[in-house]
Amino acid sequence: MDVELNLLSTFWEMEDAVKAYEYNDDIDFDFVNKRIEELLHGAESCQEMINNRRKLSNEEFYKLLNNFGRVHAWNDYDCQKVLELACKTKFAGKEIIPTTMHTIIQKTEGHGRDFSWWDEEVGINFKIFYTEDFNFDNEHAYTKEEIKRLIEEKKIFLVSEAERNYPWDLEPYKEEEYESFECAYDDIFSKEFEFLNEKGKYYKYTLQYIRKCLNKRKLERLFKNHMDHVNYEVYSTTNGQTNGSNWAHVASVYKNEFEEKGYSRRLQKLNEKN
Repeated sequence: MDVELNLLSTFWEMEDAVKAYEYNDDIDFDFVNKRIEELLHGAESCQEMINNRRKLSNEEFYKLLNNFGRVHAWNDYDCQKVLELACKTKFAGKEIIPTTMHTIIQKTEGHGRDFSWWDEEVGINFKIFYTEDFNFDNEHAYTKEEIKRLIEEKKIFLVSEAERNYPWDLEPYKEEEYESFECAYDDIFSKEFEFLNEKGKYYKYTLQYIRKCLNKRKLERLFKNHMDHVNYEVYSTTNGQTNGSNWAHVASVYKNEFEEKGYSRRLQKLNEKN
């Protein structure tokens, strides 16, 4: 898991203001102010997370984070840690286990041709997280009863299901009909949804995990990087982002707007903490 900063720019808003000035000699800074407000508010949100980290609820913490950045690079390690919180269990690692279940899938399309007539038999694998007392046998196909027992004993947790198109090097086993097992998520369609969407199954625990990951040191680094960008954008906006005379004039007018709106005072206060 990482945090990607919302590196907002005022360029297009300033360009629109310059064009409006060239067209009708009128300058409207509403959209420029909106972008500057978002930049400053994001920095202030990060400061609040640093200063009031212990007082904020997990929901408040995550809401403030989204004012200046977003969680990205969500991976299996993050899923594992969140599921450990949800299950109150420590997992030793992850594995892919083959099962005795087989089913028929229907190919519907491919390479511009219609494959709706093509039925293919596949085996079923499970991606799992497992505890230390699970003895994985990579030559064994697990039966439905074995899987149910391992789940009941809390030795494995089913993460997702996948097709096994090619035979594994397994000892002979008796094939079983497919049975649906509840999994944590679908690797393709619902992995991030179940964790990062407020309607997801593990959203509550995700917020707890994110708060744990973003300690004071990481937040301070995010704040510094965000402020570097804010200062660059403010300088570009108030000093002209191009060499055009109209840009320079509009920027000089906006410099007064920046002071009158109180943005300069807020920026100075933030830079004192940077």
